[in-house]
Amino acid sequence: MTEDPRPPLLDSTQLALFERILAVGKLVERASDRMLRAAEELPFLQYHLLIRLRNLGGEARMSELAKYLVSTPSGVTYLLARLERRGLAERVPAPGVERGVLARITPAGRALLRALSRRQNDLIVQSVVEPLRPDELNELHRLLGILQDKLRREPVTEGLLPDQVPEEP
Repeated sequence: MTEDPRPPLLDSTQLALFERILAVGKLVERASDRMLRAAEELPFLQYHLLIRLRNLGGEARMSELAKYLVSTPSGVTYLLARLERRGLAERVPAPGVERGVLARITPAGRALLRALSRRQNDLIVQSVVEPLRPDELNELHRLLGILQDKLRREPVTEGLLPDQVPEEP
């Protein structure tokens, strides 16, 4: 008799953990989306795109953004078009690549991130930081990084700590 090459079936705790990870992510995103829409009429996904651009040094290829946003290039193009209409981001030619395009955060986009930073900070503190002890936060960050790295099959680049965020040009 041959062994079944598939992973074993989940037990109830493992399945509940998976469901909890999904639910917590959605709840935090929903709370952030409500705050951003109330403050600036900016949906969370557009805000997230601006954050990614800032964290990637101010500009990036559409495919790179799609990877970081867990989206498709066409999805990123749609979000970028919305940000362009508001003057928060722009498309620029990619140096040395015929027909290549980069997305770039504009000064207005950076200013908006600065204006929203305190509200977003307060939301994160209230929803994620305050309920946990410092050692629990560090362990959760480490464990989620392992899962993120495994799922992406590449080093973790999201969740940068403040001292890891690239400086503005």
